[in-house]
Amino acid sequence: MNQQKKIDPEAAKSLTPNELLALEVVGAFRAAHYLRPEDLTRLERGLQGGSLKAEDWTSFAENALQSEQALEKEVR
Repeated sequence: MNQQKKIDPEAAKSLTPNELLALEVVGAFRAAHYLRPEDLTRLERGLQGGSLKAEDWTSFAENALQSEQALEKEVR
């Protein structure tokens, strides 16, 4: 089930292609719970500004893994 919010077509007219892409990607990652909320903010800013590097993606993945491992420890 896709829980992404749809982008209002009128609002989309005032957005740059990078901003539209950022909304789509961040929405998909948010709906799937792939990244921590604070990393979603970093991802959105990086996509909008075109400034993401391979190291950023590695950081996102490492943070998500650490968060997941911490939750698993809490459940035990």
